Amino acid sequence: MTGYYGKTLPHIFVDGYLCAFQSFLGNGTFQALHQHAARVLIPDQTARDQWLAPLKAQLTYGLPDPPFLDYALISLFHTGLIHGFPLKTVSLLSERIGMQWWSGEPPINIYYHSNNLHDLFTPNMLAQLRPHQWGGGRTRHSGGKSPQQLAILGITTCINDIQQQSDLAWMIEHEPDQMTLLLDDCPFCVGHTESCRVWWGVLQGLLDWLHSAHHHKAFSQKLDLDREHSAGHQLTIKYVD
Repeated sequence: MTGYYGKTLPHIFVDGYLCAFQSFLGNGTFQALHQHAARVLIPDQTARDQWLAPLKAQLTYGLPDPPFLDYALISLFHTGLIHGFPLKTVSLLSERIGMQWWSGEPPINIYYHSNNLHDLFTPNMLAQLRPHQWGGGRTRHSGGKSPQQLAILGITTCINDIQQQSDLAWMIEHEPDQMTLLLDDCPFCVGHTESCRVWWGVLQGLLDWLHSAHHHKAFSQKLDLDREHSAGHQLTIKYVD
């Protein structure tokens, strides 16, 4: 019987990601993709049902949610995308799912998903930014940060908070004109496919929020996702003058 991967993701991340996946693609596609991927992986139904039991508990209303879920089970959804769509489409869909996971549902949607990343992580980012802003702790006699420096602080705070709550192994490299984020092992594809762009979508959503992209006083981009020099799970953010 196929074993598990041996690494797990906490419930708040699993729930947020799966809610975003289901919301973006619809429940029918959501169910069909992971079930097809599981059938290909484990043809025997009895063995497959046993292997899928923790995921079934996650997806079945009324059953206790498992506190953690193995990467092998989580990655079934991206594997299903690969089986069902051309790779360019997979990249686009996974990025949009990442953006959905960041933002959650619109405020007036009749459904509410509490484990979107925006709701989970913006409070601490704001708490870290406030002391460096006029009126938030910064005075004319204290050192402050530029909008670009504040954006960098926001990103590093968010990534560090995600790491602390999930054990995801992010590396952050700072250079004079850019920063690079590198994820060693992705729970959504177990790091084996460049078509997985979930984190591209998360990062784009985070950058849009930091710059208040939809606000009437939106900032011009101080940081930008460098799509030309990003690949797979190595994301390059260039500093914009």
